[in-house]
Amino acid sequence: MIKARVALVGAITASALFIAVMEPSIARAEEPGDILVRCQNIDTAAKARIGLCSQLVDNGTLAAELRAEALLNRGDAHEDVGEDEAALKDYSAAIALNPEYPAPYGYRGALHERLDRFEEAVKDFSVVLKARPDDRDVRHARARSYLVLGNAAEAVKDYDILVKSDASDVDALLGRGAAREDIGDAVGAKADYRAVLMIEAENTDAKEALDRLGSG
Repeated sequence: MIKARVALVGAITASALFIAVMEPSIARAEEPGDILVRCQNIDTAAKARIGLCSQLVDNGTLAAELRAEALLNRGDAHEDVGEDEAALKDYSAAIALNPEYPAPYGYRGALHERLDRFEEAVKDFSVVLKARPDDRDVRHARARSYLVLGNAAEAVKDYDILVKSDASDVDALLGRGAAREDIGDAVGAKADYRAVLMIEAENTDAKEALDRLGSG
């Protein structure tokens, strides 16, 4: 399972945010830019990040996009210290401030998945994939959530896309095999498991699945 973060492009840099709301000459010297950099730095202690990001979140004079980025990173830091509900609130607040920014949906979706809230996870992952259909991590995550929800047909669609773009993706082949089993497509499932063994000859999951399904 992916960590409760989803790899997404579109990270907002401090300079890009401040240029949108200030004169460039002022932007370079403005203290909030330095705060944002430290707020975003995952190597900074989580509690310190929460404090730094909060300085930006609580500053109502800053651009909504900047405060949304601070909320996203504060949510990430809250997760690091086990404060999942606080993280969810921050991700939702970031979305409210900047609903066109896909990253908070991805982070919130991943946290929903980790908390076994799969219907909510699917909704968030779907928003991300609408904006970024090539995001493989998110598509894997949505397919997993579909499987848990018993919606194997939708899971197969996501795995089809993943396998089509990378036929050597073992996780996608295994996932599609499981989804095909769920919809009664034993022939397709066996084909996926055999494809896995062509890539990883000793893959235990594929071997066990083929034993379970029989060799016919």
